[in-house]
Amino acid sequence: MPKFQVILTRDVTESVCIEIEAADHDAATVKAIENVPDTGWELDENLPDDAYVTGVDEIDPPGGLSEAT
Repeated sequence: MPKFQVILTRDVTESVCIEIEAADHDAATVKAIENVPDTGWELDENLPDDAYVTGVDEIDPPGGLSEAT
C-alpha cells in the first residue's frame, strides 16, 4: 500500500499589545502596522477551525521506485 505525505492546516489567530504614540486613532493604526514586533505574540483564546488538507504527495509509490531506462 503506498504512503502519502499529507499537509494538514488549521487557521488560528495570535495577538500582541503594543503602545504607540500618535496624533489620532488612524495614525496609531498606521504606526502599529509599520512596527509589527517579532516577539510577544500569544495564541488567542479561540478554538481553531477544523483542520483541512492543503497538500498531498505520494512518497512511496506502489511497486517501489522504478529506474529510468
